[in-house]
Amino acid sequence: QINLETLAPSGKKLPDQYLKANLMESNVSKITSKLESSLNTESTIEEAVSAYKLYNGILGPNETKEFSLRIWMHSDVTANDKDSMNAIYNGRISVITSYAFTTLVDTLILLPKVTEGEGLYEVTHNDTNITYTEDETAINNLKQTEYRFAGTNPNNYVNFNNELWRIIGLVNTPEGSRVKLIRNESIGKFSWDTSESSINNGFGINEWSVSKMMHLLNNGPYYNRTSGVCYNGQNNATISCDFSNTGLTTSTKEMIDQVTWNTGSNDGMTFTDDNINTNSFYSLERSNNIGKICSSGTYCNDKVIRNTIWSGKVGLMYPSDYGYATSGGTTTNRTTCLNEILSNWGNENLYECKDNDWLYKENYQWALTPFASSNGASDVFRMSSGGPVGHNSVHRDRDSYPTIYLKTDIKIESGEGTENNPYNLRA
Repeated sequence: QINLETLAPSGKKLPDQYLKANLMESNVSKITSKLESSLNTESTIEEAVSAYKLYNGILGPNETKEFSLRIWMHSDVTANDKDSMNAIYNGRISVITSYAFTTLVDTLILLPKVTEGEGLYEVTHNDTNITYTEDETAINNLKQTEYRFAGTNPNNYVNFNNELWRIIGLVNTPEGSRVKLIRNESIGKFSWDTSESSINNGFGINEWSVSKMMHLLNNGPYYNRTSGVCYNGQNNATISCDFSNTGLTTSTKEMIDQVTWNTGSNDGMTFTDDNINTNSFYSLERSNNIGKICSSGTYCNDKVIRNTIWSGKVGLMYPSDYGYATSGGTTTNRTTCLNEILSNWGNENLYECKDNDWLYKENYQWALTPFASSNGASDVFRMSSGGPVGHNSVHRDRDSYPTIYLKTDIKIESGEGTENNPYNLRA
C-alpha cells in the first residue's frame, strides 16, 4: 500500500484539500485525485497529521515496480482562498507491506516472461487443431496462451511430497489452465505396460487407462505409499518395489487435481514416428487418433478399446512438454528447435535443442502418448538418452517420472523457486 502522509510544516500549512495527486506506474496512471476524505487512511508516520491511500496492489516474487508521483494545487483554488498564500505543504511517501500467500497460478502469471535464455516463455496455440472433442469450452481451454519454463536449469523448483519436483508451467487442460509438475528424479525403471504371452506377444497394450503404469501411479504402491509388486518386462514380468518412503503422502494427494488428460496419438500415416515437431505433437496428443491402427497379427490381437482421454491424477509428461522446455542456443535458437522434428534432436547439428532443455535426461523416459503403427499395438513414445523422441514397446523398463496438475488454489508459502530455495506450497 502506498500512502501520502502530511506532516506539520514549520510555518504556515497549506491545507490538504487544495492539493491534487497523480501516481503513475510505468506510464500508467493509478490515481489522479484531490486529497479528500474518501482517500483517508491510518497514518504510519508518528508525526503525520493526515494520510491518504494512493494505491494498493501485489508485488510478485522477484518482481520490481517503479512509481512516480506528482502533487500540485488543483484549478479550483483561487485568489480568494487566502489560506493558500505563502503556505507550505510538507509530506512523505510511506510504503506499507504485508506478506500475502499468493497462488502458484498467480505467481506464474506475474513472473517476467523471456524470449531467450532460461526462464518462463509464452506459448500460444491459437491455430492448434483440437479434434478429440466438439466441446467449444474444452477446445478454447486447450488453445489458451500457456507459460512454460525452458532452458538448461530454470528456477522452477518446488518442494512437493517432501522432495524436489519441477514446474513444467501453467499448462492447458480441457478444464482450464493448471500448474503442471513433474518429479525431478525417476521413481525407477518400470514397464509402461505388459501382458500375458497370448496378448500382443506379451509386449503389453498401449492404452493408458488399463496400463500397469497407470495403476502403479494412481491406485498401486506408489499412490498408496506402500511396497508391492511392479512390472518390468515381457509376459507380465514383475519385481518387488517399495514406495513406503517415496510414494505420495495424504497431504500431497489433496493438492493434486483430477483432470482430463488427452491421450491422442499420431495417425500412423500422415504422422509417423519421424516427422513430428513440438507443435504437431501438441495437436496430436489432443486429437481423436487412437493408438491402435492395426487389426490382426501376433502383435495386434488385444481387444482393448482405445480412448483419447483419461480422467485421473497422476500421469507422465507429453512429448510436447519435452519440446517446449528447450530454450535453444546461439547456433540453433528456440524457434528452430520447436520447428524441428523431435526425432532429429539427437543429430549433431541440433545438440543445442536437448542441451538447453531441462527435461532432457541421459536416460530413456516414458511419455504418456501412445504410438500408432500398422505393425502392432504395444508402442508408446519416449525420450531417449541421446535427445530424440522415439518409441518403444511398453513392456520395456524405462525411467518413470510422475507428472501431476495442481489444484488452482494451491499457494506459495515461501521460497524463490531455486534448487536451493524451492517454492514451498500449501493448500
